[in-house]
Amino acid sequence: MSLNNENGINNRSTLYGLLFLIYLLIVAKLGVVRVPLANVLDNAGIQTLQMKLQTANFVLFDTIKMYLEYRYPFWSHVNLLGNIFAFVPLGLLPPLAFKRLRSARHVFFFSLFVILCVEVGQLFTGLGQFDVDDIFLNLIGAMLGYALYLVIKKRKTK
Repeated sequence: MSLNNENGINNRSTLYGLLFLIYLLIVAKLGVVRVPLANVLDNAGIQTLQMKLQTANFVLFDTIKMYLEYRYPFWSHVNLLGNIFAFVPLGLLPPLAFKRLRSARHVFFFSLFVILCVEVGQLFTGLGQFDVDDIFLNLIGAMLGYALYLVIKKRKTK
């Protein structure tokens, strides 16, 4: 049975592309647009940006250190691991779906772009909290996803 349809389109790549699109929509919904768009537009503005800039974390490892010293370690670990594992699909699905995103460098910079869009979106909409540690942890997750892609690719070639 061929994986290509009559037009020569790889059905598996199309499926992975569709899964990736669904994943991006979920990330956008959970990361930036948690409320109706009208509320997002009401929150967006200079005052919101100024307030969010005052509470944003621009110091690498500051939030991670705080979570590791937190008196309720279970929730700290849930938060830290959640920031990693939620972005594993960002490193796994694009190389499965798109030939141009199959190098570590391409996946890294593409993932960085998507993660920055989420974090900056949080900053400008007033929803969520901009945190450089989130960017770091999300990138770890994306690169773990890419490592998983490499394992899958290696198994397919055996």
